[in-house]
Amino acid sequence: MVFKLNSPVYSTELQRKEGETILYINYLGASIIPSISDSMEVMARVVDALTENPEVSRIILVQQRNYNYPFEQVSMLLEIAQLYTYLLKQERILAPDKLGLFEGLNFVPQELSYLLSLLRQDPASCYMEISKKIHHTKEILLIDLWFLMLQCLNA
Repeated sequence: MVFKLNSPVYSTELQRKEGETILYINYLGASIIPSISDSMEVMARVVDALTENPEVSRIILVQQRNYNYPFEQVSMLLEIAQLYTYLLKQERILAPDKLGLFEGLNFVPQELSYLLSLLRQDPASCYMEISKKIHHTKEILLIDLWFLMLQCLNA
């Protein structure tokens, strides 16, 4: 057993075995089944843990049975964690000076915060939301361009 008897729920431990780094997350006593694909909460917690431990090559969620995620799946999750870190820390996308870039695009900071949160919890839904927003913005820009052209023709 990796975790001691009274280890807090959601605590983590790293172990290095046979050339790989394994991240264990304690779900003993948790009220949910720890499935990354079925739970947005579990997905967000795993992405957060990978943000702090980018060298991980395997994840094991410990409950009555162990839920093992091999390198192939962890590497996809690491890409999400790296994108999240890049947007928040390197690009500082929520910094006040960056938020000014979105003025006039019908895009408010709350939506941006929501999308970043969704990226951690459900990357596929985040992609769909961004795609819808891009499509909607293109439609608005085309309508504006159409009206501008009509005004130029009528002038």
